[in-house]
Amino acid sequence: MTGLLALLGGREHGPGCEPIDRMVLEATGRPDPLVAVVPLASSLRTRARTVGRAVGWWDALGATTAVAGPDPEATRRLLDRAEIVVLPGGVPDRLHHRLLGGGLGAHLVARWQAGVHLVGSSSGAMVVGSERQTVRPPFAVREGFGLLPNVAVAPHHELTVPRSVAAWRARTHPHTVIVGIDEATGLVGRDGDFRVLGQGSVTVRRGAWVRVHHSGERIDLRRLGIVPADAPVAPTELAGHRT
Repeated sequence: MTGLLALLGGREHGPGCEPIDRMVLEATGRPDPLVAVVPLASSLRTRARTVGRAVGWWDALGATTAVAGPDPEATRRLLDRAEIVVLPGGVPDRLHHRLLGGGLGAHLVARWQAGVHLVGSSSGAMVVGSERQTVRPPFAVREGFGLLPNVAVAPHHELTVPRSVAAWRARTHPHTVIVGIDEATGLVGRDGDFRVLGQGSVTVRRGAWVRVHHSGERIDLRRLGIVPADAPVAPTELAGHRT
């Protein structure tokens, strides 16, 4: 069985995110699970702040926290020991490029397939879908890592520009389901069966079809025909464009 997916729309590790991360912690069944924070979306300027917030947050929730460094082999060993892997926000192109490098992306997918829970916020949520929109010129649609088939995640969805881009993407890519997630809000589940938690809402779009789900509501992607019950999980050899 694959691990849980917890996809946040941004503003992770702060007020409103407690029910999301507590649900993931409880799903491990361990009193002191190891959380691996993988800040590959961060720049040198933002990394210290991102790591500090993440470590303080998960430690306060009762977990043991370790941070991945620049060595891919050491990161793979950390992923092998962790019960939860966290991909904080940052620049999605940077995160995708670094995960592809050294086979880290394939290793992360393999660990998720083996039952490790994965928490991704903003760029960390974007890369898990089958497609993602680049956020810097030249704007384009790139392949994601395919943990959610036929799905692209649109974070920060309560803001005007991200919401408008998500609506435009749904119209121009009617084959792709656009899942818009507000900040401090998470979509948590596995195998197509998800629940909305946190402060905001999750908006699901496909072409002209739109449905908004609020905290506490269930989203069954299988019932919506988005993720088929027998959908294959992501391959260990990941396709994608370096950006």
